[in-house]
Amino acid sequence: MAVRGSVPQPGVIVPHLVVRDAAEAVLFYSQAFGAEVLYRSPSPSGVGEHVHLRMWDSLVQVSTEEGAQRRERVEGALLAMPA
Repeated sequence: MAVRGSVPQPGVIVPHLVVRDAAEAVLFYSQAFGAEVLYRSPSPSGVGEHVHLRMWDSLVQVSTEEGAQRRERVEGALLAMPA
């Protein structure tokens, strides 16, 4: 169940950052920007996690990069495309 405030409002763009270690990134964002964890769940693979953060008045999602993503990514790719 989602925590109040962790679901984006219609018409709002929410950045979803995919990083090598979500827990480390969350710690950094918390210390550097005062980010508050609203929602946290394990990744489907069991390695890493998916986290919703509130930074100031914004929602940011952070996920641990899956091993398959790391092998398949294109260096320099900046945007994700829907499947």
